[in-house]
Amino acid sequence: MGLVLYIFVSLVSYSALDPSLSSVSSISASVENLGGPFGAYLSDALFSLAGIGAYLILFILTFEAVRLLFFYIPSDNINKTIKFSSALFLLSSFSALCEFYFSGDLFPQSSSGGLLGSLVFINLSNIFGVVGSLIFVVIFFLASLSLTFSFSWLLVFDSLGRSLSFLLTELSSQFSKFARIIFQTIRSIDLSKFKSNKREIPKSSVIDAKPRELNLSNSSLASTESVQKKEEIISAPANKEPIQNELAVSATVYKSKDKNPITQMPTTDLLDRVLDDGSSLSKDELDKVADDLETCFIKLWRNQNNIFIIC
Repeated sequence: MGLVLYIFVSLVSYSALDPSLSSVSSISASVENLGGPFGAYLSDALFSLAGIGAYLILFILTFEAVRLLFFYIPSDNINKTIKFSSALFLLSSFSALCEFYFSGDLFPQSSSGGLLGSLVFINLSNIFGVVGSLIFVVIFFLASLSLTFSFSWLLVFDSLGRSLSFLLTELSSQFSKFARIIFQTIRSIDLSKFKSNKREIPKSSVIDAKPRELNLSNSSLASTESVQKKEEIISAPANKEPIQNELAVSATVYKSKDKNPITQMPTTDLLDRVLDDGSSLSKDELDKVADDLETCFIKLWRNQNNIFIIC
């Protein structure tokens, strides 16, 4: 574990200015690598060999160290050979993928896959082309990854499926609970509070209706009584005797006549003479015609509900 940690510090603190296999002389007199001169040479050698794959080498060494310390299982030589071969295939395919997808400006030999990655990818692309070589590299990478770290892709996909199914089940249950809470909240709301409070008007017959009493002053009461008396005078039948105070209530002053005057409508000839030439009639005749017409008009006004003339 100490070796793994030292290699990790050396790789992280790599500097192209340090003296190494790629650069014999250094511009700066001091070594910037935290692992010292040996760490500078070691990191340069690993980056030159595998590029970014140097971190994969570090990860493989860490996995094997943890397995030997905590999960040691005795194995035969055949198993060890398969593990070592799968680790080489994994490192080669990973370096080839890094060579294709990443630029190597920050690495020795300007190669992100190192010598191993460039060698594998260039040779495969010359035979199978770029697309074909990528297909073969990905297949070898996945197969060697499961052999190196001792796991099955079937178990991985099965675990992913179960996790996804559990996640979907939990999401659906939470969504159903949330929808049920919202539905219950909506049902608990009293919608009658938002309705307009309209007072119901009690139904009562016209016969039971009582006149509304008004708080009027004495002058208003007197004027109201005078109006009522006027209405009684207007609505009274013509054959009844008028009350003594009718002329006092009414604002119109009429000539005093008998209680039951006997009048007739002037003849048409007499009316024509009045309209054509009033000078042919005497003063008495003109007064008589005027009195008759006035009486007829009064009767018409008193009997306005019946709308007919009695003369």
